[in-house]
Amino acid sequence: MPEVSYSQLLNQYHTAISKAQNYQEELAKKKEQWEKREREFNITEKLTRELCEDILAKDGEEMKLGEEYSWSSIPINKLIKKTGDVFRQYNSDRTELEKKLMKTAEERRQQIESLQDQIIRMKTKDSNGDFSTENKSASLKNKEEYDPKKIQSVISTDTDTNIDEQSIINDMEEDGQIIQITPSSIASTTHQKNIRARQKSKKRENARNSPADGSFMLMFQEVEEKMNEFEWGILKIIGETGYSTFEDIASEVFKRKTDVSKNRIRTSCENLKNMGLLHYEIIKIPVKSFAVYYLEALGEKIYEKKYREKPVLSEYERIVKEHDNPVHGYGIKELRLILEEMNCFTTICDENRKNPVQIEKNIIYVPDIFCTFTGKKGQARIYFEYECGNHTQTDFNSKLNRMVKVMRVLNFVTPNIDAAEKICEQVKNWIKNRGAGSLKKTKVRVTTIRQLKGVNVFKDENWRYVFIPEKSCEPTSQL
Repeated sequence: MPEVSYSQLLNQYHTAISKAQNYQEELAKKKEQWEKREREFNITEKLTRELCEDILAKDGEEMKLGEEYSWSSIPINKLIKKTGDVFRQYNSDRTELEKKLMKTAEERRQQIESLQDQIIRMKTKDSNGDFSTENKSASLKNKEEYDPKKIQSVISTDTDTNIDEQSIINDMEEDGQIIQITPSSIASTTHQKNIRARQKSKKRENARNSPADGSFMLMFQEVEEKMNEFEWGILKIIGETGYSTFEDIASEVFKRKTDVSKNRIRTSCENLKNMGLLHYEIIKIPVKSFAVYYLEALGEKIYEKKYREKPVLSEYERIVKEHDNPVHGYGIKELRLILEEMNCFTTICDENRKNPVQIEKNIIYVPDIFCTFTGKKGQARIYFEYECGNHTQTDFNSKLNRMVKVMRVLNFVTPNIDAAEKICEQVKNWIKNRGAGSLKKTKVRVTTIRQLKGVNVFKDENWRYVFIPEKSCEPTSQL
């Protein structure tokens, strides 16, 4: 082994001393950092324990009285794990409690709505009274004269009313009336037809109010030469009575002139139509189809010129004015005739726009048919709606929400099975949306107009579908 010189050993010595000094400086620095970290860790542990203790204090099982049990003696990691378990359980229990509270609140809301509807029904019954034939006429004397603008203002402020429909309705109307009998009808098409019908009605009104001029006098002379005495008689019957259906017109002719056939009456009506005096239309409703006639604007002027008096408003025009369109209106009329055949009602009215049911300050209900009868506790009321299944769900919900404030049993009569099934689907959706708890003591009945003929309408078994929302949102099929 070669000898190491003194200078080399000295250099190695100085190098070792330099490294030792560096290590000592680094150790002092690390020690300072460690002490700082230790202080921070102690603060973190202290805060963590305090947080854990706050959470554990919410658990009754952790509050062990009479035992030597201290959270400070538990290692921090074990304390954190224990706190995590307690916190998760606490959140789970709190969530369940919130669900129970929400369920209870919903039940209370539905119960309140149900009670409010019952109170409103009682108030409505008291304020509107029992409309027998006698007291109905008496109440009308004490009532302000019907003002369409006033009623329209009430409808326009009703939050349940469809605003789009109101923009095309100039008089008081029940929202969502239909014009076609098939349930597949599109709402916009119905509105367009209603608009066209109103435009036509307005055009006829303008023609009716226009003054007679020289050309009219020539036309009157020409018509007078063409018409025979029998045709003048038919024109007089239509102008005097307002009858529109051919059967009604023919029946009135037979009362006045027995030696005549239906064919002659039909031929005369056709001649009047060809001369522009009568409007002719075929109306199709579920139980039958029939012809209707009513005076055109020219026919009204001819009548007024001939008989020195204005003709009465025809049944056709009265029905369209009341129910928006002839199909729906004559369907309601047919339902009224079926109800009349039952001989169990004191009063039956299918023209209720001038006497709407006032529910609250800005909410009214206009039933299709309103009836009174003598019940166990005196005069009672029942309402019927003739529905073809053309409402949107929103409009239908709005309608039912008004109806349930007036009556406990909601009656819907439809033109056919398809419409009845669609109404049932909408009723189910309404029950789900509103909540069964808000419909206590409420019943919804649905049937077709054919199935209602000749049965006792008061018995549930005579209705095709019966809903009892308290029990289920599904209907009970009866027929």
